[in-house]
Amino acid sequence: MRWNHVVAASLLLSWPGAVQADSCGVSGNCGCAADGGSHSVCLGCQEISACGPCSGSPGCTGGGCLPGCSACGNGTCWDCTWDEGIDVDSLTPEAQSKQLYLASQARIKVELPDDAAVHLLGQRMSTLGEKRSFVVPIPDQARVYKYEIRVDVVRGGKKYFKKLKIDEFRAGTILAVKVAAPPVPEGEPAQIVIEAAPEAAGGKPADLEDGEDADDAAPAPGV
Repeated sequence: MRWNHVVAASLLLSWPGAVQADSCGVSGNCGCAADGGSHSVCLGCQEISACGPCSGSPGCTGGGCLPGCSACGNGTCWDCTWDEGIDVDSLTPEAQSKQLYLASQARIKVELPDDAAVHLLGQRMSTLGEKRSFVVPIPDQARVYKYEIRVDVVRGGKKYFKKLKIDEFRAGTILAVKVAAPPVPEGEPAQIVIEAAPEAAGGKPADLEDGEDADDAAPAPGV
């Protein structure tokens, strides 16, 4: 289900307190440069002279380089990208709903048997797996729409389906759908149970400034 950027080495030198290795002095502690070169910058953690395989170097594994002491745990360095990272507050349903609203979109998250098929408004989706996520375009942010999801399964050599009708679907909606379709004895009809619950109802967020609309949308992190 769909439920890593490398920062240039020049940005590394802007790390708070970072200076060239040769100014660290004899006791200076340095980390690898992000571009894989042999030069170093001071990060106040430990001495690693190059971004190659650092087997045996303290606090490093594989080809990893330390972005700072706080990124080390139990002698293992895990972050070699110098990526800014993701603000966890941007991953809340409310934050994602706002970004979806600004982009005139909604999201449907489905958990179902991996052999089941999903249709949205009559169109079969090609995504596979037990967890699937779909971004749905919403033509008008101000309108409330009806929507339909159909799930197909094959049981006992026959195809069965069940539909879920949604009466309120709008920009910013995040809908979680769970489908159960257990195996059945030969000759017995399939059983399909669909449950749906909104993680976010959608609609214009209360904190949205007047005049802010889809033209102001930015890519939604985690969406």
